[in-house]
Amino acid sequence: MKLKKCIIGFISMILVISSVVFPVSAGQQLGQTDFEDGVGLPWHICESAAGEMDFEITDGQYVITIVNPGGASNGGEDRWDCQFRHRGLTLQSGCTYEIAYEITVSNDCTYYTKIGDMAEPFDEDWHGNPDDSQYDSYWGVQSLTANQTVSFQGTFTATRTAEVEWAFHIGGDSVPIGTVFTFDNMSLICVDNDTYDYVADDDWVRAEIVTNQVGYFTNGQKRATLISDETNSVSFSLLDEKGNEVYVSSSDPQGYDADSGDNIHILDFSEVTQTGTFTLKAGDAESREITIGDTETYSGLLYDSLNYFYQNRSGIAIESQYITSGDANTLARAAGHTNDVARITTDWDNLNSNGGTQDVSGGWYDAGDHGKYVVNGGISLWMMQDQYERSIINGTEAAYADGTMSIPENTNGYPDLLDEARWEIEWMLKMIVQDGEYEGMVYHKVHDIKWTALGLSPADDTEERIIKPPTICATLNLAACAAQAARLWDDLDPEFSETCLKAAEEAYEAAQEHPNLYAPLDQSIGGGTYGDDDATDEFYWAACELYLTTGNKNYLEDMEDSEHYLSVPTILSSGEDINTTGSFDWGNTAALGTLSLAINDTDLASEATNAICTAADIHLDREASQGYGQPIAQSTLSYADSDTGYV
Repeated sequence: MKLKKCIIGFISMILVISSVVFPVSAGQQLGQTDFEDGVGLPWHICESAAGEMDFEITDGQYVITIVNPGGASNGGEDRWDCQFRHRGLTLQSGCTYEIAYEITVSNDCTYYTKIGDMAEPFDEDWHGNPDDSQYDSYWGVQSLTANQTVSFQGTFTATRTAEVEWAFHIGGDSVPIGTVFTFDNMSLICVDNDTYDYVADDDWVRAEIVTNQVGYFTNGQKRATLISDETNSVSFSLLDEKGNEVYVSSSDPQGYDADSGDNIHILDFSEVTQTGTFTLKAGDAESREITIGDTETYSGLLYDSLNYFYQNRSGIAIESQYITSGDANTLARAAGHTNDVARITTDWDNLNSNGGTQDVSGGWYDAGDHGKYVVNGGISLWMMQDQYERSIINGTEAAYADGTMSIPENTNGYPDLLDEARWEIEWMLKMIVQDGEYEGMVYHKVHDIKWTALGLSPADDTEERIIKPPTICATLNLAACAAQAARLWDDLDPEFSETCLKAAEEAYEAAQEHPNLYAPLDQSIGGGTYGDDDATDEFYWAACELYLTTGNKNYLEDMEDSEHYLSVPTILSSGEDINTTGSFDWGNTAALGTLSLAINDTDLASEATNAICTAADIHLDREASQGYGQPIAQSTLSYADSDTGYV
């Protein structure tokens, strides 16, 4: 990491051991100073590379425990692997700032603090050391003595106007594992004006009647939730914009709702078909404005959500002209990993293992770690292709025709939804093992050799890229999705369809030959694990898709022999799930096969549809019993976390 130095006129700095308290006042730039209200934000911790921290806000202090300080000796980079910071600050040129903080540590160690840029070139307006001579010596890192509070007070004058952060670097080789950092009485005051004072958001007040604020459909179900301790039914009314009552009815008291902790009533006004803008009232309780009408709002949500995939493409510049939501100029970025030639690791734990290299350019990034994963890319791809296949069955494929989506390929003559899907399937084909013992299998994932730094644009990512070993689940994801793609592209691009089908058949055969290659559940070096030790659901899914595309009876026999045959679960227990509410996710794919059978196989459609409806009834019953109409429930968070909550 290279830092540009920008030392700005120190007027006075006093290092004292007594407590200095700056109350929130005019000129205060910080959103939180003394943590007395138990709130830490906008202050937050930030980890990169190997850095790991825990924190709590207790007794009016922000307390951070260093689990892994990072640094070269711990597989990281340096002291910035663990940071405590406040972003969104703006300095004004020529203004003088008073700065103060208290810091206490449990072990002798060092720290570094600065106010400056949040990204390269890392110009620093203030670097936290009263001795300028130390600045060129590792940028003014300072020593701390165990259990001795350092209270700092000083001033500086800004020579530029810029948005900056105040950051404390509290990691690196000089910080022992287990060190506890305690912060208190933080202050940054502009003494000249209040132009950039921190302005707190207005406290959010929940309406006492909670509604669908996107909009109710004219002929759809219309329900709202009244928060009330009243045990008896109460009258409620729907008022138009002029305050006239257009509907009056009585609530359905539900009592205590375990998921939210509220006592609630359900208000059902589905009988109303009048369109317009309305408000619900029940006694003194009132909702925010709601609309009823067949609006295009939901169509906008559809196309914006599909645009997410374009924005997450790897190997191509993301251009503002194709971005449909948010700040297009901010979200646009240069191409990342255009030549994604990665080293193949032959061992899950040995990062130095070397099986050569392979070009795996393209596809969708999973998240900010710049990883690309076959198993969660696979379910996303399948749902996108299924979306198009269902539109054909329903006669609504015009919604995804060429020119309907904001992507570079929207004039190439192919349906835009399939264009976006093809970006991923072509990458998955590149993840196939080319030779050797596991030829035809599919590598599980590709990502940086270590966890990517947060907030790093893909184009600026210079870390070595590695490919993790092949797995049966990744291989069957490719088999299922490629078989599905083959039938969708059959009339549009027969050559590509043939390529997909050949890859699907070979992948299925390879999976049968290597049935025990699983992704370990506890391996997350450089990227998410996506572990799974049960591939029976993936085998069933792939067999369904291959049978539907080829009519080959061997695949039908494999389907029929599966424990998942014509099933749609409502509790998920494969992959990293223990007892998650739902019917499918990346680690539980059996239902996908049944869903495809329901719309493609006339002989099995009835049984498949019955299975879908049985599962749907369970989800609907759960939705009806939940105070806010959600078809989800709390469950064990994961195989690695026995806490109960929402996955």
